[in-house]
Amino acid sequence: MATTSWKFCRRAAGGWSGTNNITAEDAVNADWAMGAGNATAVLVGDDFGFTDEDIPVGSTITGIEARIKVSRWPYVVAVQRFSLRKVVSTNVGDNKAGSFPTIAQSLTKYTLGGAADLWGTTWSEADVKAAGFGVAFQVSNPDGKYSTTCYVDCIEARIHFTPPVSAPVVTANSASAIAGVGGTVQMAATNTPTSWSLPGSPPTGVSINSSGLVTWTTATPAGVYSITVRATNAGGNGDGTLTLTITAAGHIRRALLGVG
Repeated sequence: MATTSWKFCRRAAGGWSGTNNITAEDAVNADWAMGAGNATAVLVGDDFGFTDEDIPVGSTITGIEARIKVSRWPYVVAVQRFSLRKVVSTNVGDNKAGSFPTIAQSLTKYTLGGAADLWGTTWSEADVKAAGFGVAFQVSNPDGKYSTTCYVDCIEARIHFTPPVSAPVVTANSASAIAGVGGTVQMAATNTPTSWSLPGSPPTGVSINSSGLVTWTTATPAGVYSITVRATNAGGNGDGTLTLTITAAGHIRRALLGVG
């Protein structure tokens, strides 16, 4: 599994005072003063700028984390919404307001989500790369008498994902043997094959096991064979060549005697 770096939202909406201040961590805040019993508008940070370099095409999203740097003064605020958006103005999945810690009077970062938390919905890598991917935040003032203010410095997100699997690349190999004598040769490939096979019509007595070990038997006749060896994983197939030379025993004896 892989994880992106934290990225700040690059766009903000919601009508708070200084709304656009949430795109950087600089203690310059967006804020909303609430009268007794009132709530803020929904503050949204989106367009985090995740690209193919951050999350390769074909990756599987396994989890999302969102964090916000926020404070309140002087009285307690109640979080009403902390959720994600796939597109502008549409909240999706879990509202984690109920899991949100009590907001402190000093600016503090709060992180929700995790490496295996999809917030109750599904995500493609295109979803999190889209400009409309965002975080929505809202609080209320539960006090029936006094006003209070909420301050937000920045909103960030990071993505956990499994990169796509590339197809194996099989290393060419060669082996020699005498007819009537069996043998083996180990094939190799990149990207962790999950199975091996010999497509087409391999010579008599030639087979391959699940680990890429090619075996020929005493029944394999003399000849020079170019055998296609295939390795497979979730990314697809990769083919390579094994050149197997089986020499007749009589030819070996004549060569040793110097007889043509």
